[in-house]
Amino acid sequence: AGDGTITSLNPAFEKITGWSREEWIGKIFASLVHPEDMELATEMFQQVLRGENLPPYQLRIFAKSGESLVGEFTSVPQFEKGKIVGELGIARDITARKQAENQLRALSAQNRLILDSLGEGVYGLDLFGKAVFVNPAAAAMLGYTIQDLIGQPMHEMLHHSKPDGTPYPREECLIYAAFKDGLK
Repeated sequence: AGDGTITSLNPAFEKITGWSREEWIGKIFASLVHPEDMELATEMFQQVLRGENLPPYQLRIFAKSGESLVGEFTSVPQFEKGKIVGELGIARDITARKQAENQLRALSAQNRLILDSLGEGVYGLDLFGKAVFVNPAAAAMLGYTIQDLIGQPMHEMLHHSKPDGTPYPREECLIYAAFKDGLK
């Protein structure tokens, strides 16, 4: 309803949250929302009531167990006789995805700390031989900044010519061959 009262919930709500529909129908949605997300929830609700189109948004809600779940919400106005009277929403439980994203961010930060603290030069390549990461030691050894090297074809940056000055084709490069087919 337009005042935030829950008027209906589907069976998936029960499965995801552990709450029965009967426990929440007639109550205000704000009681389900994590306090830190309440401002966003209120703003999104008001936007829907004004008839604005919203992109999907994320809110934490409480399960019956007390744990916080992350939902990705899509909301549209509910009309009655041409007038907006409330909101229809669909939510997907993305708690596991958010946990995986957080773990990946933490692991990435830890790996970055390790790579940045190494005294040896380390860089990584994509399938096209372009640098996707370069640690500070590698950039310093090569006389470039990290930003100069990211996205650049490393063979051309480092192995462009043989000691006698003749061109060193990428196809002859053992490093290129090793990351291309893993055999050298």
